[in-house]
Amino acid sequence: MNRCKYNILKLKNGLKVLVYPQSHVNSISVSAAVRAGHISENPEENGIAHLLEHTLFDGTQEFPTYQDLTDFFDKMAGGYSGSTSLETINLFGTFVDEEMQNAFYTLEQILFHPLISEKDVAREKDVLMNELSEYEDSPDYLHFLETKKLRFKGKTILSMPPGGTSESVREINSNQIKAFHQKYFQPGNINIVIAGRCNTRDVERVVQKTFQSKENKKVAHKEFSYKQFSDKAIKILARRSKKAYIRITFPSLSWKHPSIERVALNYLCTLFSNHRASLLYSKLREKLGWIYDIGTDHYVGFDIGALEIITSTPPEKSLLVTEEILKAIKHVRTHIFDIKRIKQLVEIDRKNMKMSLDTTEDIVNWFQGEMIYRYPKIMLPKDFIEVYNEIDAKLVQKVARDVFDWKRLNICVLQQLSPIKRAQFRSRINGLIDKYSEE
Repeated sequence: MNRCKYNILKLKNGLKVLVYPQSHVNSISVSAAVRAGHISENPEENGIAHLLEHTLFDGTQEFPTYQDLTDFFDKMAGGYSGSTSLETINLFGTFVDEEMQNAFYTLEQILFHPLISEKDVAREKDVLMNELSEYEDSPDYLHFLETKKLRFKGKTILSMPPGGTSESVREINSNQIKAFHQKYFQPGNINIVIAGRCNTRDVERVVQKTFQSKENKKVAHKEFSYKQFSDKAIKILARRSKKAYIRITFPSLSWKHPSIERVALNYLCTLFSNHRASLLYSKLREKLGWIYDIGTDHYVGFDIGALEIITSTPPEKSLLVTEEILKAIKHVRTHIFDIKRIKQLVEIDRKNMKMSLDTTEDIVNWFQGEMIYRYPKIMLPKDFIEVYNEIDAKLVQKVARDVFDWKRLNICVLQQLSPIKRAQFRSRINGLIDKYSEE
């Protein structure tokens, strides 16, 4: 893999821009990430981050309408799109290299000068409420929301849906959105990454001209603690549904944990269920045929992280599937994984990492993650492979024992049950936990 050569520019107002030149392409990709996602919201304004992201494109100081902005993008043969994650609002676009100055010009308009008119907010609220209403009719989505409430103590933003609810979005007004924008869209709270046919000198000149005059106000971010996670808890949701939905969650690792442990957690998830030959997939899908799919996912945040095991099954199999998952948890806590399988996964990751800087889109995605979570230290894919190569079976088991903590286990099951059967179901799950937590 060729050595990556990048430069990081930091303006006096705190705005950071990472530049990765590539002379063999004729395009540039630009990514901007604002640390202002779902967990920056207040509970009474749940959904405001996503709503703001939508309104950013409805008109700016220099492009008063959505159509004005769209027409300008059409002339550039490019344009920005947006997304909202748990921790960031993101803008991303790819342009022909000769439009670099206009790419930064329109980015500055979207980031710092959105109009956020009452009319546009009303329209975007209707769009989001329609989208959320569709989700809220789904048993799977209801199950997801109830799992969040179970996982975290009390009424905090952590226990609420990332995009809000149709009711919470309905109550948000344009003044609240403007206040949220003014609070978080500060130069020192924004990272920009550009990759493609550009050079650092030209980028610095354009960035200085476009962004240097912006004044910065310091942003105070919320801090989260593992004390906000609930202890062992079980919730049985009796709802009309053709399937049973099962979610099992644990507190997990954050960016404050060592990189090698977070990489070992990735392997644990893959070995546990995220591969056709994994412990649970091979048993529950290939051998028994009780499920269609199963996944183990983990969220790694600045302060805290969470891991969840998700599957669905016919209602008559739900207790059996839950038991197999609990049995597998005990297995990974007490049995060391096959080192040969871990080496195979390392080789797969090495190949994927080798391709991770093949396109400008891949590059900005990689470096944006590094800027958000690891700056001022930036790790390249080839350096990350060195971390992967240090993983062994004992470390994966150590992470399994740390993360799969029976005292912090949450189980949430949604299926059609009568009140009497629901009590019996809960009792049987408690019995299974007692059985497999004895080591």
